[in-house]
Amino acid sequence: MSDSEPISSKNIDFITPTSHETHQDTIPQALTELRQQLIQKDLLWIKYQQEYFVQQIRDTQPHLQAPTRFGFSERSLYGIAFDGFAVTATISEWELSGGHSLQRLGFLTPIRSNNQIIEYKSNKNTPQDWDIARETVLNDTFFKRHQELGDAIKALNPTKTDKYPLNFYLDPNRPEDKAIFNKYQQNQLKFQETELGWQPILDLSSPPGNEFLFTPTAVDLFTTLEKTHLQLSDHLKQELIDRSEQRYGNSYVTLGREIAKLVSDTSRDISKLFLVGEDSSEIWKKIDSLEIPDDPAAALLIKMIKQVRQSTSSLSDLPISSEKVSFKAGTCKDLETYFSNSINEYSAYTVNISGKRFLKEGSHHSDVNHMIINLEPIVFNGITLSPGNLFRDDYKGGFHYMRPTAFCFDQNFADEVFGEEYRKSIRGWKAPDKIFDLFSPLIHQAT
Repeated sequence: MSDSEPISSKNIDFITPTSHETHQDTIPQALTELRQQLIQKDLLWIKYQQEYFVQQIRDTQPHLQAPTRFGFSERSLYGIAFDGFAVTATISEWELSGGHSLQRLGFLTPIRSNNQIIEYKSNKNTPQDWDIARETVLNDTFFKRHQELGDAIKALNPTKTDKYPLNFYLDPNRPEDKAIFNKYQQNQLKFQETELGWQPILDLSSPPGNEFLFTPTAVDLFTTLEKTHLQLSDHLKQELIDRSEQRYGNSYVTLGREIAKLVSDTSRDISKLFLVGEDSSEIWKKIDSLEIPDDPAAALLIKMIKQVRQSTSSLSDLPISSEKVSFKAGTCKDLETYFSNSINEYSAYTVNISGKRFLKEGSHHSDVNHMIINLEPIVFNGITLSPGNLFRDDYKGGFHYMRPTAFCFDQNFADEVFGEEYRKSIRGWKAPDKIFDLFSPLIHQAT
């Protein structure tokens, strides 16, 4: 049985976040190795970002031959419209790809435009037209200036994550320079004023997903494992430094998700989590001797692992599902965003299941409405979980424990542990987020 009640719109007094200070003189060997691998990935990311930026600029140049319906993909301004259909471009893209010159010679015809977007088409689509239009673009002053920016980016030799000023200066009174500024000021480039003009800066300082392994939480967690000679499985270590799917969260979220699988199914093979030798029973003995670290986020994970080992009961405040579920696809970082937005919009509500209160998201995504977050400590499959954990129903009355959320911790602490992606999505509001105002008192009360 469950019933629901609205969340009060009254603001709950916010408890000042506890400071997150963990000082370690020695970095555990396993963490050092992961950091080194991550730095190597950083270098690959830096090179890719540089080359991709240059290629984007180069792609505005029409190819040597006119495109055909089944030919190569054309990304130049004229090439996209070569089949005669109306297409759109931003004003800066139009200017920097030779749009004004092509319009003057009749190769492109604007249909409508506003301050940001222009819709246009081309009625000239013969090979001879293509050759003339291509030469027109190559001689356009806007286009050539844009290519000079590409040359300046290509000339960089970045050797580490950093912000790199370009040997390239913009004159704000020059129309083509103003077009470059308008195109890139909002995202890919920063600009600083110098005596020579506005100097673009390519920001290669923040590769995605690398923050957690450099936090005190990571040091505390890996130190705790090292003391008992526990090593994460090779597959899990690779996932901790993987950058291919950042929407699923950073390394801490990956660890939380993997341990949640063990909580949902205590018979799960422990080799999915830890490196196991010939005698798997030795792993459980090592788990028995794990100490609880001081760091709250590290302690949360270690406590769950130890409880799985020590639990002799399958008592549960929520019915345990036996259905299969994707823990990864079902727990992307957007979950925190949906719940946060729902609280800010007063569309979230509580449900009561087996005498325990849970938070439900109010109106964003049909799949998210099958998610709940506990508002008080609960027992799930014999494991005690603090407020702020995510569960998903299986449409048949059962539940899966999915992972800890950022709301298991105070706001500033969550920012550090969960990383940049969560910081951008959850803390997008000017005022301190109300969802942390809600959970912080519950966390401290439970503690």
